[in-house]
Amino acid sequence: MLALLTLWACQGPQKATIDSGEEPTAALVDGVTSTLDEDYETLLTVSWQQGAAATVWVEYFVDEGDWMRSPARDVEAGAVSQILLGLPYEHGVTFRIANDFGSGPLYAASLEDHTGLHPYGFPEAELVTAEVEQLDPGASHVFLSVNGDQGIFTFIIDRKGRAVWARQNPPNTVSLHPRISQDGTQLLIDESTFWSVFDGGAGSRVRRMHIDGTEVALVETPGLHHPFTELPDGSLAWPANDGYNELLQIRPPGGEIETLFSCNPFLRAHGFDDYCGSNTLWFDAEHNRFLYSLYSAETILEIDRDSGEVLRHFGHIDGAWSFAPEDGAFWWQHGGYLTADGNLLVSSKDADGGTETVIREYALDEGAETLELVWSFGVGAGIYGDVMGEAHRLAGGNTLHNYGSATRLREVTPEGSVVWDVRWDRDTMGRSEPIADLYALLP
Repeated sequence: MLALLTLWACQGPQKATIDSGEEPTAALVDGVTSTLDEDYETLLTVSWQQGAAATVWVEYFVDEGDWMRSPARDVEAGAVSQILLGLPYEHGVTFRIANDFGSGPLYAASLEDHTGLHPYGFPEAELVTAEVEQLDPGASHVFLSVNGDQGIFTFIIDRKGRAVWARQNPPNTVSLHPRISQDGTQLLIDESTFWSVFDGGAGSRVRRMHIDGTEVALVETPGLHHPFTELPDGSLAWPANDGYNELLQIRPPGGEIETLFSCNPFLRAHGFDDYCGSNTLWFDAEHNRFLYSLYSAETILEIDRDSGEVLRHFGHIDGAWSFAPEDGAFWWQHGGYLTADGNLLVSSKDADGGTETVIREYALDEGAETLELVWSFGVGAGIYGDVMGEAHRLAGGNTLHNYGSATRLREVTPEGSVVWDVRWDRDTMGRSEPIADLYALLP
């Protein structure tokens, strides 16, 4: 059953002010209801009857005085509704409807409701540190996956570490690489069968959906077992399991699978005679190239999208670029991608056989074919994730570090100060991605 709270605000007399041509003194709303979604019990839909055409939005808070608001939109008189996002589980919420008739906001009375309980077995976080004034303002939330009591959850947390949206993976599937679509409007959730029913990933798929649960597409991605990425045209690309080999495959929307690259022949031609195992796939839209990170060879390949040719490679096989200094090399790298400055950013072990997970950033010296270490973080912190992990350069210059199986997220300034630290008492964390605008994820 839906939780339904019926409330009444600003009834009757205010409507006459519009009829008489006078300025209204309060929002013209009537018959306000708030309804909690059955499946996502942090999504609260506020509905009302709008008395006259206006620009409307809803303002709300769960922490006293810390107001949030839905996007403003123009509506006509009649039935109006708005889903409120960013509400944590198990919290009361106070909200008010705003009308703007051209002279600034006018408010209906404030009303209250309450979000639902966390899903059963959900992995709640511990907030260790939050230096609010130093957090990147373009990353209000983070989308990620962590294991719960009975399987993997994909979810969104706010900067207090509280879940504001959560979904448990379907039975017999695992999500290790959830991501936001390139246009910021969809959640892309991998549902891999490789690690659950051990079918080589034959039943793996990627679910495209909006934050309200609306499904956009369910894309079959046979062989998917670790990373996938999206191209600007909506195609999905993934290194498909092929025994000890991997095949870089691309599926356009509604189209057939294209095999672009076979991993083993390249590695064997460069002195590496072992299996192909990837952990990150990133598409460089500006240069039409993939960065394909292989933990098994501790090497990152740069592959041309059109030809499938490896243009250059970084790491520890024959022909790879060198490192400067040599002891600044990456090892067991995860999450490799190029920043807006063209630098290579990775999460890495601190040394070959090391026991700390660190961030390393390299400038690319084309002439010398050298990766020059220009920034690093994490040495001496004593945090180690033996699998997974990644680093994101945020828009404001801070860096978000995912420690993989250490199940920890930390944001650090360019000067090396930790300004955000969240951890879970779990052993599996998949990919994470910052979100600038939750409302863009609505249909």
